[in-house]
Amino acid sequence: MTKKVIIDIFDKLKDRNIKYAVCVAHKSFAVGGSNLHQKDFFVIIKDSGINKYRKLGFINVPNFKAYSRDLTTIEFQEFKKDLNSYEQVINNKDGRVYEIK
Repeated sequence: MTKKVIIDIFDKLKDRNIKYAVCVAHKSFAVGGSNLHQKDFFVIIKDSGINKYRKLGFINVPNFKAYSRDLTTIEFQEFKKDLNSYEQVINNKDGRVYEIK
């Protein structure tokens, strides 16, 4: 039996020495008299080499020199386990941003 090793996006970014931030965006809107709330979890990186980013699933952020990639539920859980390795640099009504220490 072969053991499958899962390398998450954070390991891939660290291995390639790519600096990144983890973002939690808060969204809310009204539909049919109800207020709905949603959180989006994603990684954002500064543009310095499109080829290595596309291979990791990043897409260009329009009008910015940056790339982003949504986090899977499992990746976000991994991020939360390692939260002590990050510093919260923004926290407001729109969401939070964490940078690696």
